[in-house]
This record gives sequence, C-alpha cells and structure tokens, in this order.
Amino acid sequence: MLAHARTKPGADAIRWRQADAAHLPFGDESFDAITEGYLLRNVEDLEVVLRAAKAR
Repeated sequence: MLAHARTKPGADAIRWRQADAAHLPFGDESFDAITEGYLLRNVEDLEVVLRAAKAR
C-alpha cells in the first residue's frame, strides 16, 4: 500500500515511514493527530497499539 501511495500526486511532499504499530519510533507528544487506514483490523494486540499511539 505504501508503494502505491507514493505514486500519487503530492506524495513527494510526505515523509513516509513504516513501523511496528505497537512500538512506534517517535517520541512522546510528537504529533497533534494520527490517522490509520486498515491498521486497527490488522494488529495482534489492539490495546497495545492504541496505547502506543496515545503516547505519541
């Protein structure tokens, strides 16, 4: 999906990252918002993933 997204107009203005949703490589309070497409239905431990996103 990331490879396809990178072909879209304006995609070169985005800094793309791929990471384990349960162990995000960003410091706490790094973002104002997080969007997720198919993430929530594709993780093993939903609670851990949501906790990791909340901390960011």
